[in-house]
Amino acid sequence: MHKRTNTSFLAKVIPLGVGLFWAATAGANQCNTAPGSTPSTIGDGSYFAFLLDGPIPNDIHNLNTLQIGTSASLTGPAATIGAVYSNVVVGALSSVAGDIAAGTFNASPPASTIFLGGGTTVKGVGATNAGGSATPAKSFKGGTSTNGTSPYVTDPTDGIGLLGHAVNTEECFDGNVICQPNPTPVTVNIAPGKKQTLTLKYGLNVLTAPNITVGSLATLTINGGSHSSLVLETPGAINLGPSSKILLTGGITAASVFITAVTPPFNDPGANGISTSLVTTGAGVTINGTIHGEYGCVFGANNTINGAAVCDWRLQAGSGLHVNHIALTIALPSYAGPDYFTCTDPQAAVGEEFGM
Repeated sequence: MHKRTNTSFLAKVIPLGVGLFWAATAGANQCNTAPGSTPSTIGDGSYFAFLLDGPIPNDIHNLNTLQIGTSASLTGPAATIGAVYSNVVVGALSSVAGDIAAGTFNASPPASTIFLGGGTTVKGVGATNAGGSATPAKSFKGGTSTNGTSPYVTDPTDGIGLLGHAVNTEECFDGNVICQPNPTPVTVNIAPGKKQTLTLKYGLNVLTAPNITVGSLATLTINGGSHSSLVLETPGAINLGPSSKILLTGGITAASVFITAVTPPFNDPGANGISTSLVTTGAGVTINGTIHGEYGCVFGANNTINGAAVCDWRLQAGSGLHVNHIALTIALPSYAGPDYFTCTDPQAAVGEEFGM
């Protein structure tokens, strides 16, 4: 049964910022014990601006790498980088307003490492599981914790830490996205230099497209009121061309937008070269909302994300990345069962957006 992390505890123990995504591989073993009774949210995943659920298929002891290029900037009240079964590399002359946390849930060797390029600073802490490293230590203004005792990588309840709880709740949310009944079909295939607007109704909008393609210099505008929220999903790929934009109008905010490439279980060949549920962007792209790639995200140079990025298997960004972290607040009706992806009747679910 899921336990939500106490945010007042976090405020006392962990400097602002925390981590975000992980599949059901290291301690997550059930989603909703009573589907429909509680709306599904991204939960503790909301603390992370950039999160990699990183285990390489069938080989958790060969660590992945979350890699960010030079001159990056992560801002916002919880602008933290999180990585599971992965190392973290941030290029030179970058800044992170929160923390950086990486862990393998003590499934070592090896332990995770965090490496910062020259002139890069992290306002908060650098945290890994026991035996890891966070270097150079002087660049972490909140200090380092590499002995496995940080709340990011362990806790007295079940030992998986904030990273584990974040990916538990995120994976449940992901399953509930797949299990939403009767999503509205749309086409998002915008030619270079062209524009398209998706107009939302009041409340929760769940839209599905075969693929999400926004050509170079093209714009996808999401028009909705302050009480509208959007899940835009595709079982295919998300491709955003150079200098393309995803913009918001009408009062809807990035906290209410989730754009995801996610394939129903057993329909995808896995995390390899022919997987379809990928996010790929060119240079100079602007995204408003949280973006998710089930089988990886590769962001080009000089991308701006007002929201967050949550990615499985692969997370890379070119130089000049700017993430202004805005936590996702959407709540979905709970349709996913204990194994995350077996869909059920909602019983008593009500989808809503926090703060309505």
